Amino acid sequence: MDMANAVAFLHAAFARPIVFRYIRPWNILLDDNNEAKLSDFSYAISIPEDDSHVRDVDIIGTLGLIAPEYWTTGDFNEKLDVFNFGVFLLVLLSGQRPYDSSRPTEEIFLLNHVKNCIEDDRLNKIIDSTIIAEGAWPGKEQQLQAFAALALKCISQKEEDRPSMIDVSKELRKIHRSAISCRQQ
Repeated sequence: MDMANAVAFLHAAFARPIVFRYIRPWNILLDDNNEAKLSDFSYAISIPEDDSHVRDVDIIGTLGLIAPEYWTTGDFNEKLDVFNFGVFLLVLLSGQRPYDSSRPTEEIFLLNHVKNCIEDDRLNKIIDSTIIAEGAWPGKEQQLQAFAALALKCISQKEEDRPSMIDVSKELRKIHRSAISCRQQ
C-alpha cells in the first residue's frame, strides 16, 4: 500500500505527472518502522505539458517488467508504472522473479506463468510458500484472489485497460481492510 500511495502521489500531486518508470523490488526499501520507501529516482521523468506520453529511444527496464506499449513503440505514460507495479504485486504473491528461464518457454515471464495458473484454476500453485505457511484465516482465499485479480488488471496488455495508481491504491486499502476485519471476527 505504501508503494502504491507513493507512485499515485507522483502521478497526481504535481502539475505534470511524474512517471517513476522502473518499479522493481530492489528499488523498495524499508525504514526502521518497516514502512516501504521508493528509492532510485534516476529514471523518473515528468510528462511534458500538453502531452499524454513520452517517447524514449532507449528502452530501459528488466525483462518481465517492461510494458508492451513501451517495448514496441518507446512511448510511455503513467500506465507504465501501473504495469510495473502489477508485476511487483505478482512477485509479492508468488515469491518468484519477473523473468525466469528455468520455467517453460511460454511461462518464462512471471505474468504469463501466473495468467496460465489462474486460467487453469491453480492459483494456489503460484502463491509463495511463506503465505501458505501462515495458515488459514477467514477470508484469506478471497483476499488472495482479489490481490491476484488486481495484479492482473495492472498487467493488462492495453494501457487503457489498466487502472490508475490511485485506483490501485484504493483497491489495496480495501483488501487490507477486509483482511483486518476478517481476522477480528
